[in-house]
Amino acid sequence: MKPKDPKDCLDGFFWDWTLNNCTPCAYGCLTCELSAKNCTSCIVGRFLTDKFKCEVCETFWSNNMIVGTSGKCLETCGDGKNFGLNMCDDGNQKSGDGCSANCITEKDYICSGGYPYSKDLCTYIPTEIVGVEVNKYNDIIIKFSRPI
Repeated sequence: MKPKDPKDCLDGFFWDWTLNNCTPCAYGCLTCELSAKNCTSCIVGRFLTDKFKCEVCETFWSNNMIVGTSGKCLETCGDGKNFGLNMCDDGNQKSGDGCSANCITEKDYICSGGYPYSKDLCTYIPTEIVGVEVNKYNDIIIKFSRPI
């Protein structure tokens, strides 16, 4: 039976508007859209890259990722390599320096620059009051240097 609606494609297939039919995704893709190689999710043991490709966890970027018990890829926290699964990775597992022991960006810090081949750099960004005003209803409006 041929699907009549693009939403009827099963996992592993995408709606090909040229063929007007469900077409298989590339190997490794659990789901894809627009083309076979444009993965939106991956099969167990693979990792979705920022280029919408499914790479094998164990060999992706020099064996720095592993397959967890759930079958999903896990990256090592504190090794100084950020694959994008952790919020940050500054190369250590200590808290108080912007990137916590669990690779979560800490309050009042911004971490950036981390890639599979380089660690994140974390910068302390204090929250400062930049203005205070009172409106016609006597509400006090406080403006901060960044979103709170």
